Amino acid sequence: MRRALALSLCLFACEGPIGPRGYPGGSLDGAAALDAAVEPHDAGDRADRAALEEASALDANTNGLTGRVRDPSGSTVAGGRVVLVPTAEVARLASTAIDLTLDGLAASLASNDEPLEDLLASERLLPSAAVGADGSFRFEPVPDGEAFVVYVPAADDALHLPGGELARTPFAAESLRGATLELRVSGAPSARARYIGSASCLNCHARHSLFASGHALTLRIPGVSSAHQELSAGARIDEALGAFVADAQLYFSDCGAGPLQASDCRVSTSPPAAPAQLRVRLGRDPTLRPDEVGSYFVELSSAAGAVQRHPLALTLGGSRGVQQFVVRSALAGGGFTHFVLPFSYQLAGDDARLAAADQRWVAYRLQDWLELASGALRTPDNANAFERQCAGCHSTGFVARGSAIEGYRGSAVAEPDGVYDLDGDGRKELLAVGCEACHGPGSEHLELVPRGQRIVSPGLLTPERQSLLCGVCHARHLGKGGEQAPLDEMLRMPRAGTSRAAFLAQHVSRIESSEPPLFPTGDAKVRYQQYGDFLRSPKYRSAKLLVTCSDCHDAHRGAGHVSDLRQPKSNESCAACHAAQRDVTSHVAASIRFPHDVGVHPELLTCTQCHMVKSATSGARSLALRDATDPDPARHQQYLHGDRASHRFVFVDRSHAAEQPVAATLGCAPCHGELLPVP
Repeated sequence: MRRALALSLCLFACEGPIGPRGYPGGSLDGAAALDAAVEPHDAGDRADRAALEEASALDANTNGLTGRVRDPSGSTVAGGRVVLVPTAEVARLASTAIDLTLDGLAASLASNDEPLEDLLASERLLPSAAVGADGSFRFEPVPDGEAFVVYVPAADDALHLPGGELARTPFAAESLRGATLELRVSGAPSARARYIGSASCLNCHARHSLFASGHALTLRIPGVSSAHQELSAGARIDEALGAFVADAQLYFSDCGAGPLQASDCRVSTSPPAAPAQLRVRLGRDPTLRPDEVGSYFVELSSAAGAVQRHPLALTLGGSRGVQQFVVRSALAGGGFTHFVLPFSYQLAGDDARLAAADQRWVAYRLQDWLELASGALRTPDNANAFERQCAGCHSTGFVARGSAIEGYRGSAVAEPDGVYDLDGDGRKELLAVGCEACHGPGSEHLELVPRGQRIVSPGLLTPERQSLLCGVCHARHLGKGGEQAPLDEMLRMPRAGTSRAAFLAQHVSRIESSEPPLFPTGDAKVRYQQYGDFLRSPKYRSAKLLVTCSDCHDAHRGAGHVSDLRQPKSNESCAACHAAQRDVTSHVAASIRFPHDVGVHPELLTCTQCHMVKSATSGARSLALRDATDPDPARHQQYLHGDRASHRFVFVDRSHAAEQPVAATLGCAPCHGELLPVP
């Protein structure tokens, strides 16, 4: 009799809390993963399953594969096909480099940047089986070799997405032959589905750890948390507000004459020796409640004596490293627009550091607020409004309206637990990144029976769609109108579950690395290039395991991990696949021909130390090696690393130490400084 196996590996979007993770991401091979599979999360229609097992038992041919396709609600999915994508085809695809210098439309036509879906769309003949009206499928026989098991919806099926729970780990033919699978696939909201806010999710899923993540804390009323924000991992998020309470002054001096970066202008909290080009007063109005706009405010004063006062409306970020400040401005046609102030606060900043970019307060696009040539204050251009440039990646269900002439208003999903009315329409909204940002609009998921359908399940998508959930914002795309947020021509953000091709065609004018600076090695210099790094890494198109962001990061945050990592400061995530390198000491010795005995401090040798050097800079840089090996003190070198890790997973050797952060200037050279290049 054939084995009747129910593969129900609920990674992210199933009902209830997330439990311990095994496959995928563990050390099981395909056959072992099949043998370790558990019962379905939802038993679904047991009669259908019994009939399927009976049919399997009567079939004497053990070379085939049968199964049934279901969505997370347990309902059968009719139509479409199940495809066995050979690992050899994925390896062939990975042999060609992904071009990240194309414009959005040209990039959308690429045939090698979506490891499964590009193969599915090609004319190559791949083994496939039609899915019947009862959700069943049959391969007879299973071809030799290893393959990914991928579900492809019918062309007229807009309620399911390609992928399935077996689309990331390849399975040997021997482990599929004679098996009966229950293959779960992701649903999708219809075009009519509405965003309803995270409060509705709590009825079934209870209070979620997402609320303590950096995603949930990305936008706040100054000093006030919403019902969906917890500060357990962001204890310093309101630190900068102390300067407002203290009525502090910021002085901008030594500013350049061209388009400014933070390092081109020094910001201090005491008067500089030279006249300040801009002075900013940070204030707190004690007559207003903390949740009222204007409770905190700023006054900008030019050297000529002109003064502007702006009510502080929102803080942007601050749970990780950098916090910015958003002010509100009334529009002539009604409602409000918002702008980001010309300075940031850095939690890791230190006023004793020499570089202005590494201190606590740094300048940010001062040219939007001050004419340097004349010293006159100015109003930021409407095109630089927070709604057009930033809000899309810092809210849920966002859409902007307006133009560069009349100004921009923006709205996010209305939320019963909301605390701020973004566009002034009388409804308070869910600010920050909520459940529907990754799971799609939830009205149909809430209203329809059986529960569990019409919602995006990230763990059941093709790996390229799953990674794009993060890549939409953790990248340096420009939207269709040139804005920093990837807005389409209607000023809307993409829905969860969108394919990379559709995203690039509809939402992007410039893709990841066509202009952002890279080091000669290809490592990122600046923030928000993690997705572009990852696309260029061997992991994105690996025939052994199609890795996604969620293998290392938990979008739901988990238990307060640094950068929402599943296993921070641990080699276990890497060793799950790279078992041969589990003994890092031996691996280092074999790689560099020199033994290293770290004794009681094994944390001194970690995989990320060499393969994920912090090459990119978002905020204050981190101190690395102080090389004092040269007898001449004038030649001593303080190496600096960024605050964002490279996601190419490529080891960059010490020959590049004079150009960029490398592992040798972090963890190796304290003992081997003589090996570094002379600066």
